[in-house]
Amino acid sequence: MIAFVKRGFVHFFQDPWDAITTMRANTPKLEAGILALVACSFLLVVIDLAYGPHAYPHSVEPGGKRDRSVMAITMVETLRAFGVASIVLLGSRHMLGGKVAVAEALWMTVPYALALIGFELLQMATWAFFLFSGLNFYGAFFIMGFVAAMLVLAISVRSLVPDCDWLSVLPVVALAFGLGTFFTPVVLVSTALYLLVRWRMRASSLDRG
Repeated sequence: MIAFVKRGFVHFFQDPWDAITTMRANTPKLEAGILALVACSFLLVVIDLAYGPHAYPHSVEPGGKRDRSVMAITMVETLRAFGVASIVLLGSRHMLGGKVAVAEALWMTVPYALALIGFELLQMATWAFFLFSGLNFYGAFFIMGFVAAMLVLAISVRSLVPDCDWLSVLPVVALAFGLGTFFTPVVLVSTALYLLVRWRMRASSLDRG
């Protein structure tokens, strides 16, 4: 498994577009995408809690970002990952006109989840560098990491609708991050209703056929 992930990262850094399109072409079953997003969320929380309370003590105070149980933080991050995947699915289908399966949307959100893990590691490294050197590059590296994560998400979305140009996928990327991250409950409930209605309509058409 470690060797597989390592090869994937090497391939991505050599040719990001080819790596993502290859990943999309090898989309596994729905369950694999779900488990991959859950695993990425767990790992993200482990890294964040390993250094976050020490680097930002105020975040564990009442009302702070980390003023919750580990399970609550993990649940929030996991739901956010699926919130982003939901907008990727809806945006790819109805804004970009692609024929995208649920499994594909989930699987192609995994690179973004991995990018967030890399982003978290970068922040942790910036904090460690500050401890040893006294130099604070957090702001610059935060912007770099955030932009990199958004670029990975853009590549993933375009891999789902390769006929679209790069500019056309940017609104979907912006909505996926904004709505999926900050309005997660509304997004997930709306997506569940959308999928339920689609399933019932498909079932009805099969019955009539």
